[in-house]
Amino acid sequence: MEIALISTSTSTKKRQRKNLRRGKKLFPIFERRIIMHTPSIQEKKSQSKVNVKLCGFIFLIAILLFSLGINFLKTDVFTHYYNPDRHQIVEQDKDTMTIYAWKDSAGNIYTPSDSEVEYFPYGISALIIALLISGTVTYSLLTRKNRNVVFDKDILLRN
Repeated sequence: MEIALISTSTSTKKRQRKNLRRGKKLFPIFERRIIMHTPSIQEKKSQSKVNVKLCGFIFLIAILLFSLGINFLKTDVFTHYYNPDRHQIVEQDKDTMTIYAWKDSAGNIYTPSDSEVEYFPYGISALIIALLISGTVTYSLLTRKNRNVVFDKDILLRN
């Protein structure tokens, strides 16, 4: 089954209605006809399988980018965040093993109340939001149904 849709502007539609009442059939010069193909059940099933595989692939890429992003945030953006390779523990609770202060190779002492340490969870949240948005946009662009839409080349209609 094929459905023909004609897309025009609001002012053009008003003009067309007015002319139809007068008995005239005038159409705008830049009228676009869109013919939509309705996919069969088999086409829908095969497309849904492709969409599921694509979603899984995007999810795996997002997990990889998340782990790389956390490492980047810890090493390059939030340099005061505790890293056992670069910092030494200065003060620690012996019962709970909670670290209260640490120092770097330059002798600077950092605590959990340091601004870079406090803002680390916000950096991770921004990373998660960026990955969610980019994954959603990528999925929607790759699964767009535009291949089922055909534009008619006979745009100009005679009066």
